[in-house]
Amino acid sequence: LSAALNGVESRSSKANVLEVLAFYSPLPYAVVGEATGLSAAALAQILSELINRSVLEVNEDGFYRVSDPLVEAAQHLFDRWKTPHLKIAKALQKFVTDVGVERGGLTVLRSLYRARQLARLEATDDEISFPADLVRLTEDFYHQREYDRAIEIGEQALIIRPDNIDARSFLVR
Repeated sequence: LSAALNGVESRSSKANVLEVLAFYSPLPYAVVGEATGLSAAALAQILSELINRSVLEVNEDGFYRVSDPLVEAAQHLFDRWKTPHLKIAKALQKFVTDVGVERGGLTVLRSLYRARQLARLEATDDEISFPADLVRLTEDFYHQREYDRAIEIGEQALIIRPDNIDARSFLVR
């Protein structure tokens, strides 16, 4: 499966697009463009090429996403902790402000929450999280040895789901 990802050079524009979508699929065109800083023509060419190689697909909202069989392989190409979370958070916030949540709804708001947490920004009323998001972030912060953040997010998860074994496990560690 990862053969489809061959030829993606680590610091190319194509890699920048793939990195953003590997961790935040699905995303609207405007957010990908804003987060990568690419011109509309360059972004359109890259998206078209990645779609033609079956790396990306377009969902029912017209958002771009990494094809399910390639998500994990795409994520392994990049360091989650060096992904431009701040740029992505700002692009998502701009999208929500400009367009609202009619397009993308919960998906966009959940991505905004994750991006803001990973960029270490204060929470806003424009984002939403689910217990699974909180548990995943707890695990991510734990593995990065950011124990204070892991505890903070893990406690939020347990407030919502007191019996969640995964969140409790990372808090105990």
